[in-house]
Amino acid sequence: MITALSAALLATALLGMGAAASAADPAAACHSRKLAQAPTREADVVVVGAGMAGMTAARDIANKLGAGKLIVLEARNRVGGRCWTAQLDAGGGSKVTVDLGAGWIHGLSGNPVTALAQQAGVALAGRNTNYENNQLWLWDGTEVSDAKEAAWERKYDAFMAALARQQDRLEGSNSDPGISALVTQELGKLQGTDQLGLRAMLNINIEHEYAGALGLLSSWYDWDTDELGGGDKFVTGGYQKLVESLVQGPGGKLDVRLGHKVTGIDLKTANRIVITTSNKGTFTAKRVVVALPLGVLKQGGLQWQPPLPSTNQQALDKLSMGLLNKLVLVFPRVFWPRDLEVFNRVAPQNTPGAWSETYNMLSHTGKPVLVAFNAAQYAAHLEQKTAAQVKDEYMAVLKKLFGANNVPEPISYTVTAWGQDPYAFGSYSFTKSAPGGAFGAAHRNTAAPIGNRVFFAGEHTRPDCPATAHGALLSGRKAATDLLASLK
Repeated sequence: MITALSAALLATALLGMGAAASAADPAAACHSRKLAQAPTREADVVVVGAGMAGMTAARDIANKLGAGKLIVLEARNRVGGRCWTAQLDAGGGSKVTVDLGAGWIHGLSGNPVTALAQQAGVALAGRNTNYENNQLWLWDGTEVSDAKEAAWERKYDAFMAALARQQDRLEGSNSDPGISALVTQELGKLQGTDQLGLRAMLNINIEHEYAGALGLLSSWYDWDTDELGGGDKFVTGGYQKLVESLVQGPGGKLDVRLGHKVTGIDLKTANRIVITTSNKGTFTAKRVVVALPLGVLKQGGLQWQPPLPSTNQQALDKLSMGLLNKLVLVFPRVFWPRDLEVFNRVAPQNTPGAWSETYNMLSHTGKPVLVAFNAAQYAAHLEQKTAAQVKDEYMAVLKKLFGANNVPEPISYTVTAWGQDPYAFGSYSFTKSAPGGAFGAAHRNTAAPIGNRVFFAGEHTRPDCPATAHGALLSGRKAATDLLASLK
């Protein structure tokens, strides 16, 4: 029997041995501490990806099983994925919050992201974005009259009517010629500025919305997507904070491992899934949620053993990753019409799609901030330039619109290049022209579970609301629901 005194002496002796070991072999003592602090590499569930989809899935699972049953592995050094918020210098020691990825809540009514913002206490803009409060310019700085803009909008409506007729003809067939020939046909009916005006309308309304080039989009690029009501609002408090708020919840604080790039998933063992990382060893789990962007999956960034089932792979092949980049500039003063919300521009013949859409963020941030967008091919073109070159090109555009002497240099600016981001390879998904047609089945099939062991989440898995933050959130909920059901 060990008495209280002998127990105390034993403890003292063990402490003494520990001290001696430290003095004689510091490496051994260090190794001992590392073993004591080493985090677990086994979990009931591993979630791969800490963006909106992955963190939603993780939070829902943790709320049922407890946070201790789950590990989230994220390649970046932050949570959020394509929800990325930055602080830019606004002068005088002040900062301004800007979003470099997701920016709007699209459709406030019944939107789960609206509810998440309220729950997290993250501020939204004081009013909805008014897309009609815009001015259209030609590339040389000439304002386009309301009558001329209305005429171009009628041409755009005629294009959409022709597309609807094409869809009617194709319904029930496996043919999907895309919209490229139709674009060429409708543009060919016009000349000069009218042709460029319609090209601008197609760029703003289709390429910017779907992030895909007109020559690549499916005949069914807008098939079966549901739009929520209530208008759109910017998340002025920062979209990334919405995702970060999911780290803590009723089920406890999530175990999120940053800097863990997952490179492989091995399903060959019946009761154990092995998850390999590029730099942090391996992890094991009974269930896995893969919430990586479509671009990463299409680039082969994840090696599967055995190979990914044909249902999933064929679905991935029918979707593409689009590109929509931002240039955010903070100026020392306002030199544009203060109340104008959107600046639209008709690009010249040699640079179609260039700098066609800019948002005035003054009323949302209280600072002289402009956010300029470029999509698809022109966005990819700009990614080959330095940030300074991109800024200088846009400054030349602003000087054409508002006068060279009226436009000061920005206090600060930043440029995104989502196509070169190794953890995204693009901005969001679109349906490309593909033999056999893609429709909604391609989105659904990218999320087909593998043997009730691996589940998928991400905006690209939602046929009803792809390319949206709420689509990502809903996909995470579905993955969590399906995974939890598989455990019963």
